[in-house]
Parts: sequence; structure tokens; C-alpha cells
Amino acid sequence: AVFAANYPTTIGAYSSNFNTGAGNYMDVAISKFSPDGTQLLYSTYIGGSGQETPHSLIADDQDNFIVFGVTGSAEYPTTAGAYQSAFIGGPSLPMNTFFTSSHPNGTDLFITKFSSTGALLQSTFLGGTSNDGLNYADQLFYNYGDAFRGEVNTDALGNIYVASVTRSADFPVVGAANAPQNTFAGGECDGIICKLNSNLSNIIWSTFVGGSANEACYSLEITSAGEILIAGGTQSADFPYIT
Repeated sequence: AVFAANYPTTIGAYSSNFNTGAGNYMDVAISKFSPDGTQLLYSTYIGGSGQETPHSLIADDQDNFIVFGVTGSAEYPTTAGAYQSAFIGGPSLPMNTFFTSSHPNGTDLFITKFSSTGALLQSTFLGGTSNDGLNYADQLFYNYGDAFRGEVNTDALGNIYVASVTRSADFPVVGAANAPQNTFAGGECDGIICKLNSNLSNIIWSTFVGGSANEACYSLEITSAGEILIAGGTQSADFPYIT
């Protein structure tokens, strides 16, 4: 995240302008350097008139880079055929002592994919009718930056995985009949895991992760066998586990 209109961008950047709006003081900035760090190869802003915070970035096998984060901007850029082209948002989320930005129209996740040269390839919102992507549940927020936990990853076929958190009981659960957890379990928030196709036009499957209290997913890894490992936080004595 950047707080300034003079962050360095490069010729041909997707956007060289800080996206301003009422009360907006944060945009996403993405910069690519040469392997030895001596050359700035590509640098751009991306965002809308509200607040954005990037949470995770990864490069796939084609050197495309995928960015995952949270937006409060209805006009955050999406692309044709995106899984969710419209901002849903949620209840107003004001600044307080536990959170560092205000979202008067609530939040959605965003997932955005750039080519190796910085062209915007695909971009989508993702969320339900409450706030998504920000970990601010009581006692899961300990340190500065804990609100912005979550991760994006890819597999060998270019499918895109996201681990995060939601307060939306109607967060899209795809493949519900086979999902490990197809309903919101309770508390202030549940963790979520999603697998999307490589062009962000479709959710292949998604699931809630949680018990009757608060959960958030922080990290995700894919093994060589295609198994998915997740890490996060829970306050639920009935968090699902296998003995």
C-alpha cells in the first residue's frame, strides 16, 4: 500500500496516477525489479476512489503476477468475464484503534492478474453482503498489520487459490454439496478458501473454515501432490479437526 501521489511509476504503467477520493489515502502499488535489484522494470498504481490494501502477491509459471487484497472502491478495475464484476461491499467500517483505514461502503476482496510486462490481464471482486478480507475480530488482531493477513497462491495449471476471512454468511460457496463446510459457522467471522480458474472467470470450489467463534485464514500452501495446507487463527473449541 502507498500513501503518496509521487510513488515512482514507469512508462506504460497501467496507472501512473494516485486514485483520489473523499478520505482516500491508500492505493495499491506494484513494482517489479531486475534480479539484482538495480533496475525498476515496471511500476504502477491500481485502485479506486476508496481505500485499497494489498495482502499477498505471487508470480505463476508464466511470470504473470497475481495480487490479492481488499478494496472499498466500487470502481476498482475489473475485466470482461470476471467472476464478480460489481462491488457488493458491506456495512460501514470506520477507522478505530484496531484498524488503520475507513471503508464507508464496506469491503470486498480483489484478485488481479498482470502479465510479466505489467499489462492488466484479469481482475475480479469477490465477496458477500458483509465485509470480506479484513481480519479485525476480537483477539485475532494482536499486532499492527494483522488486519491484512491472507494469501494468494497458484498451482502448476495456473489455478488461483485464496485464503482469507469473511463476515458474509452469503460468501459464495461453490460445490457446496462437496464443500468441507458449506455454511457460515458463527462468531464474528469465518475463514474462507477459494480455488479460481486462471482467468478469474469462475470459482472451481470454495469453502468456509471455522467453528462457532472467530476464525481467519492467514496462509496457504500447495504440496507437490496437490494437497492444500492452510494456517490461521481460531477461538473455537469446536473448530473442525480429525483425530
